[in-house]
Amino acid sequence: MLSRLVEVLRGLRLDPARMRQNLDLGGGLIMAEAVMLNLGKTIGRQHAHDVVYDTAQAAFVEGKSFGSLLAADQRVSAHLNASPAKFPTPSCPSPILRQWSTIAKQQ
Repeated sequence: MLSRLVEVLRGLRLDPARMRQNLDLGGGLIMAEAVMLNLGKTIGRQHAHDVVYDTAQAAFVEGKSFGSLLAADQRVSAHLNASPAKFPTPSCPSPILRQWSTIAKQQ
């Protein structure tokens, strides 16, 4: 079983463009945890969780960008110098892509 896995992984090729497309599918929701942890440093973890949860639900239901809703939310903008460019989003996932690239190169 392990040898088969090694065989499969040996043929694995990373496609950053496709990875970006996959990240974009959720409208930025994949970054909710990172935003929550960052926001939690100033307003407390539970309150940050509630704020980010509400915003994520609204983004999903309304079909809007998670980042733009965060930037418009005064509970967030008061603490994170909000502008859409300040929030981690799938349109700027380079830290995520770099991590996977590093992991893949180590293998």
